[in-house]
Amino acid sequence: MNSIGTVGFFIQNISYTVTVPLYLFLHLLTSPTAKLSKNNSNVLLIPGLDLAIVPISLFLGYIIPSILMCLPVSMAAHQQFIAFWQLFPIWTVIIHSGLRFFASRLFKRETSAPTKSLEESYLDSAAPIYRFVFALCMITHIPVIAIIFLSPTTLRGFSPTLTRLLQSSFSDVFIPYGLDGNHKVSGLAAGALTFLQWDIYVGSIAFLIWMSALYREAAKQSTIGGSCNRIIWWKLAWKIPAYMLISGPVGANAVLLWERDAILRQKVKKDA
Repeated sequence: MNSIGTVGFFIQNISYTVTVPLYLFLHLLTSPTAKLSKNNSNVLLIPGLDLAIVPISLFLGYIIPSILMCLPVSMAAHQQFIAFWQLFPIWTVIIHSGLRFFASRLFKRETSAPTKSLEESYLDSAAPIYRFVFALCMITHIPVIAIIFLSPTTLRGFSPTLTRLLQSSFSDVFIPYGLDGNHKVSGLAAGALTFLQWDIYVGSIAFLIWMSALYREAAKQSTIGGSCNRIIWWKLAWKIPAYMLISGPVGANAVLLWERDAILRQKVKKDA
């Protein structure tokens, strides 16, 4: 958790589009989880207690600061909430460490290793995390899609801010200006939007490439995916857009990593 917190800190300071590709590239090169085999599939193990409290840590350390940042408050308070939100990786790690400390003593559980089949224990504990991430992505992504396709008059008078957002087009939300240098943004807000659009696209593409590599590595060692790379890539070719449509790139990563774990689960049962 501390290493992830460090990555989150770098994302907030040198951008998502720089940190994520570098981190994932190093992971593919150096981590044993990127090259699974019959003898090292247990490298996926994470203590069950850590996995159980991850949703609580994320809710308190990330979601609550994000909600505060969106409240209709004064400009001074809004800026303070934004500054507070910027450190969410640190808040999340601190909260997680505290929860883990108290939970391990409250329940008197051994958190260093599961007691049953190691691989199955991890896979059972990880499934709720994938559900949580996927649900969170859907809750935040689907309203954006709805705003794009609903008529601006649909919720007239409900909220000035919402009415303004309903006037946004698909290109306003999802298509950034090019990098040819010919376009001049109309102001700070438009410039920040263009930056954040490119920021999320570059980092998300890196995540999808990384996830595809992990999925392929698991599938090619399993009877599920077989040894045919073409079949594996065809599966990814339709699954990635489908999952992205309803949950965005992070949701697609979560579901496909979940499927990758399901492949490993069947591989574990076969090898047992």
